[in-house]
Amino acid sequence: MPVNSTHKVYDNMIPKWNRCNDVAGGQDSVHQAGTKYLPMLKDQTEADYQAYKQRATFYNATWRTIVGLGGMLLRKPPKVEVPASVTPLLKTVTNDFQPIEVVVNNVVEEALKTGRVGLLVDYPNVDTDKLTKADTDMLNLRPTIALYLAVTIINWKESLVNNNRTLSMVVLVEDHEVPKDEFISLCETRYRVLDLTEGKYRQRIFRIKDDGTDE
Repeated sequence: MPVNSTHKVYDNMIPKWNRCNDVAGGQDSVHQAGTKYLPMLKDQTEADYQAYKQRATFYNATWRTIVGLGGMLLRKPPKVEVPASVTPLLKTVTNDFQPIEVVVNNVVEEALKTGRVGLLVDYPNVDTDKLTKADTDMLNLRPTIALYLAVTIINWKESLVNNNRTLSMVVLVEDHEVPKDEFISLCETRYRVLDLTEGKYRQRIFRIKDDGTDE
């Protein structure tokens, strides 16, 4: 099976997740979906349909509900209990320098929107055995958190590990910028595979080649 194979639960849920994202996106998002939500009338020309669609209004009760429930949940700041040495790291916990509070808000929003969200905590692939704390501070080596939406968690598998049912494989789809020249980058779809093999955790990155195979 290719790396972009999807779980049967994903295949069943993806139309619903896309619909949740569309309606939460508001009127512009619904308009862009076109006939998916607003079918053409009988004998209506394309020009007439576009004008008809632009006149249509969409009351975004979904987003209002998400904001309302999220506000109720986060009416008090989240309480974070970590060792004193970890506290400074909470100011920038993502690769784009977002604090932990923003990550919490994003998790709440996605959980209310689709009911599913993933967090990947990772550390740079660097041998730190011979590095001092001063070295790691100078290199800014720290764990980071990456958020994955429901639509990007395409496959997973559970296995028995030490007689416990354990998540043993997850496939994540992500966009990767590939520089074309000094000023322009192209977007390439890549697949991040997290799995357990012989009791050890590993990460691998795949992409689909022009002939349809993965590497």
